[in-house]
Amino acid sequence: MERRLGVIGRRGQAGLWARAAESAPGWQLGTCFHPRPNHRLAPYPQTDSWASFTRASDAVVIASPTSSHLGYLRRLARGYTGPVLVEKPVVSSLRECRELLNLPAGFLKRVYVTQNWRFYPWVAALREILWRERGHPVLSADFHLTHDFGLKRAYASSWRSDRRKHPIGPAETQGIHWVDLAHHLFGPVEWISGEARRIGRVGSAPDSASIFLRMKSGVHCSIHTSYVAPVATYARILTSRCILTYSDGALQLQRQPPPKNGRWSQPAPRRLVLRVRLEALQLQPMLRQLEELGSVLGRRTKRSALIHVREGMANVVALEGFVRSIRMGQRFAMNALPLYAQLIASRP
Repeated sequence: MERRLGVIGRRGQAGLWARAAESAPGWQLGTCFHPRPNHRLAPYPQTDSWASFTRASDAVVIASPTSSHLGYLRRLARGYTGPVLVEKPVVSSLRECRELLNLPAGFLKRVYVTQNWRFYPWVAALREILWRERGHPVLSADFHLTHDFGLKRAYASSWRSDRRKHPIGPAETQGIHWVDLAHHLFGPVEWISGEARRIGRVGSAPDSASIFLRMKSGVHCSIHTSYVAPVATYARILTSRCILTYSDGALQLQRQPPPKNGRWSQPAPRRLVLRVRLEALQLQPMLRQLEELGSVLGRRTKRSALIHVREGMANVVALEGFVRSIRMGQRFAMNALPLYAQLIASRP
């Protein structure tokens, strides 16, 4: 029997989740929900009745603007018994994290965050290489994620251009991918700093942001994001023996040959450079998460690869540290937010 996925939202990621539900084995799209009847996610079935929506959904994905997530989670906590996926970031602020933790514990056990990048094959390959190279410590990591949405006409009417709904700009929507990946690869954050700025002339929200992290493991990370730049995804990780580079579909490993007679030789010759071409389909991580969600519904696994809501909240609290560092004009120590340590310690 096919499971039914209910989608909350009407554009962007909501449309991708609807497509994924129609493509994933064992799944079908139940219906899409939006409180306004004239706000449709065409061409998919739509309802503005909450009761009809929840009855038609074995699982729900919330793919609406971040500012609406907590409200929908509160509604689902009142009687909905299926699992829930929430697009990152799970909520908007430290205050909302605390309110979310007040929801019934039984409900929160069934809430997961869709940090899609964890499910890309290049991230799995990257993690495997770092594990093999674990005897050679990571020194630094540089991450970039940019696109040109801020240069398009639709940006002016989008929630992303409104500072009230999107106060830290792409740090929230793009930077959080890299913050989550830094958590995933290198452990907890020790301190954070950065800046959010408006380079373009459209809207009131920042359209570019830079985040700087020092992890407790000693790794330094820099993250750069923008809505007003060429489309690019780039990562570079430097260890004491190799350089790992990912750029728009290609993962490259470049090793430093061992020293001879006490001297380091020239950089690794071309034959030591490994290029791995990886498919970066938009739906791929969603299909993987639906596969995991099917296992959760069928009780076929005790431990799921899905990302629990507490891990998602740790990313949000890290961004709260980013906001405070901007206000203070200096780096912010994450141990000043006890909730961060609590969430990190309680990760499944």
